[in-house]
Amino acid sequence: MATTTPNSAAFTPVIGFASDDQRFEDLMSLVKLRKTWGQIRKELKDVDLRDPIDWLDWACLVDQTLPSIREEVLSGSYQPRPPTRYELGKGRGSFRYMTIPNLRDSLLYRHISNAALEQATPLAIKGAYFSRRHAANPVGKAVEPILDPYDGFFQVWLRYNEYRTRTLLSAPYEVLVVTDISNYFDSVEHDLLLEYLAPLGLPRKAVALLGKLLEMLKPTAGHSPNPRVGLPVDELDCSRQLAHIFLFEHDQNVLRSLGPGAEGQYVRWMDDQNVGALSLTDARKVVNHLTRSLQKQRLTLNAGKTKFLAPAQVVIEFHLDANEALSDWYEKWKKKGFAPNATARTELRSIWRQAKQFRGVGHWDKVLKRFYAYAVSCGTNLFDREALDSLVEYPGIAPRVFSSFAMRGRVVEMVELFAEYVGQGESLFEATEAQFFEALLVGDPSRSGETKALDLIERFLDGSLGTCSGGELGKSSAILAYYWLGGNVSELAVLVSGGDWSRVSAQVARSFLAALAATAPSRFQAHAIQFVGHPSDDVGRIVEFANAIITGTFAKPPFPYAHLKLRWPLTGKRYDARAWLQLELLSRSTDNSVGAWLKAEVDRFAKYARTRQERRVLGRIRKRVKP
Repeated sequence: MATTTPNSAAFTPVIGFASDDQRFEDLMSLVKLRKTWGQIRKELKDVDLRDPIDWLDWACLVDQTLPSIREEVLSGSYQPRPPTRYELGKGRGSFRYMTIPNLRDSLLYRHISNAALEQATPLAIKGAYFSRRHAANPVGKAVEPILDPYDGFFQVWLRYNEYRTRTLLSAPYEVLVVTDISNYFDSVEHDLLLEYLAPLGLPRKAVALLGKLLEMLKPTAGHSPNPRVGLPVDELDCSRQLAHIFLFEHDQNVLRSLGPGAEGQYVRWMDDQNVGALSLTDARKVVNHLTRSLQKQRLTLNAGKTKFLAPAQVVIEFHLDANEALSDWYEKWKKKGFAPNATARTELRSIWRQAKQFRGVGHWDKVLKRFYAYAVSCGTNLFDREALDSLVEYPGIAPRVFSSFAMRGRVVEMVELFAEYVGQGESLFEATEAQFFEALLVGDPSRSGETKALDLIERFLDGSLGTCSGGELGKSSAILAYYWLGGNVSELAVLVSGGDWSRVSAQVARSFLAALAATAPSRFQAHAIQFVGHPSDDVGRIVEFANAIITGTFAKPPFPYAHLKLRWPLTGKRYDARAWLQLELLSRSTDNSVGAWLKAEVDRFAKYARTRQERRVLGRIRKRVKP
């Protein structure tokens, strides 16, 4: 199959007079690396599976770390490290491999992909999106609805605003072509990607370093030969930025095939594509053009997911009625403060009755996700009986399902739900397990709820709960939940180590050590020696950081480390469990110079201590830091 190089008219090289070495050194300047670190530092607090202290130890030492990284990069001695991978359930037992690079690698990967996107953005078409970090606005100008019942678009006109929101197209079409690319990230060839990036004028050494990172981070194939194909799916948008750029030429090809003035006819969200067509014949021509364009980049249109939707089918596929009703419901009750209300529950139940007639069709998982969130807002148990089926059929919405129970104070029922989920042999993915334990961090369980959850955590860690995925990320989150719910973390030592500390993963080690240092520093120092020589430098880093706090050689973070978050979908704000863990760890400082600072921090947190768990941690801290 022939390959093509990017269109020379569309891709203008951005090369100055400076040598490649000079431009590479400029790209890797400490100022620019620090800017990238600032971006990912913020985003690391919003990823699905977070570090137990949000990499506070890394952030506090970044002034020493960045020069070291830069020196290795400029000397050519930098070597990427093996990443952590986990399975994210998609449905019917299928999953997506997620990749968590070493933080040093994440920094450089994001830094280079940022530089590429900055050069390429002027070449992007309107209507091409890749990340929720950036607003996705409908393409084209809004069209004046024609509410004629004999108009073929009458069903769309009635729901026009919702149509624009869900499809990102402004005009309705006789046929909407909905499609995506088969296994897109797994199919991107590294050499072809680097060829497409070359005209952007990145320093040659930056492209070479990117190739080295991709080689380490690419999807694996066991012990079989592993070709230079595939982008890792990460949570910091590194790969998404590169994958987005890689499709710019395809975007241009599509618009040329559609003809003049077609920019409002085509929308791409990463590899998902919506194209307006004038007839079924025109729709088949669209698919033919899409297929040919993608073949030039050795990509394949997903024929199995390609749909031709008439206006009435668009209404069902995107659940326009349910989405519109939910939006109206949300705006109405938002103004009233979202207090549990019988009328709000009745109205939500009515919307549900209408919506579920199209259960399982199209974007049903997105609608279901909204229902679980709004159940919290009005305090309804309407969807509790649906929860197990939702977890099995739509594991991608597990965080919303679990948090729906937790934030309504139904932790006992949530624990029973997870136990049944495991008992039925459905616990296949460590991401889902981690999401359950993460949900325990957002509610306000009663004492009996805490006791039941602590017992389940112990059984999960010792393997007696039932057959689970065996993944490490679930264990890491379980340890954090154990700390948050009042468990004695030092008692988990045997369960965590299994008798062999050298085999403990970095994620589990960091959770255990952070919680232990915060609650029992003397036990921490006794256990820390067990991790000498651990293969992950991230374990050594947290040991060094916690020890510096306990011995008084570390003063305080040189930046604000904790930020308020909304208790959404409830009202008010909070410091989350990780922020409280960081404060408790910092409160162990024996440095007398930070006394006033610690008192101010405790007072700042105390204003938002509403739950049993928040007040318990606050009480422990105040025994050491007097108000």
